[in-house]
Amino acid sequence: MDGVAPVNIITDQDGSMRAGIEKMFPNTTHRNCRWHIVDKATEEIGPFVAKIPGLREEMNDCINCSLTPQEFETRWNLMIQKYNVQNHEKIAALYQKRNSWVPAYFMQKFYPFLQTTQRSEGFNAVLKKYISPANSVLEFVLQYDDIQAKIMKAEKKEEADSSLLTARSWSWHPIEKQMEKLYTKNIHARFLYEMSYTMSYNIRQAMVQLGVCQMPLAYVLRRWTWSAEENLVEELPGQPAVMPEESKKKMWLAVTCNEFKRPSAVRE
Repeated sequence: MDGVAPVNIITDQDGSMRAGIEKMFPNTTHRNCRWHIVDKATEEIGPFVAKIPGLREEMNDCINCSLTPQEFETRWNLMIQKYNVQNHEKIAALYQKRNSWVPAYFMQKFYPFLQTTQRSEGFNAVLKKYISPANSVLEFVLQYDDIQAKIMKAEKKEEADSSLLTARSWSWHPIEKQMEKLYTKNIHARFLYEMSYTMSYNIRQAMVQLGVCQMPLAYVLRRWTWSAEENLVEELPGQPAVMPEESKKKMWLAVTCNEFKRPSAVRE
């Protein structure tokens, strides 16, 4: 991390992990995995909710479609009064921890294409292909280095594809050409999908008449561009994105220990 704290973290509901993150990264936004919370809630209140027509649909809509915390809380309170579930213990518990997982509370935070720990769990599946429980810590580190090298190779190929290949055009609009030069190949494809889905012919004509020919760079996140720099983190106003000194020391100690182990592994 080079002494730079993460801006956002997403984990499951492990209490010790939350305490550790709050201590080591006090300025980092910590979000719980929505999938785990909803999955557990389905086990606990699923049969009860299924008996009340309309409650499941309205609850899902309240969770997924609220744009602000105020909107979510208003809709939730109206919902529990409408279906008379104010005294249900599990539903009340779900609401009490709302600011740790409900999307409306993270609209101003950057969680790209991700609201669960699916990506990390996918990486865990990759690790299991290369590492077994019988491996030592040193073997784990060496295998992890190999996996990381393969990931970096794939990223280099993506960078080459982005700079050398020409994407298929969807329209003649200048914004599409602008984004093709800025975004990586995969992100540009996502942008084209959203653009084709939301921009009707009338909207395109209006943009041309108003002289809107470029996307303001304020709306382009550099981390998704082909020229993005590694470890680039935007500082939050009044909250520099740096790790506390104690955390830096612990990270340095861990890296140093791994470096000392490497020569011994070579001799063996």
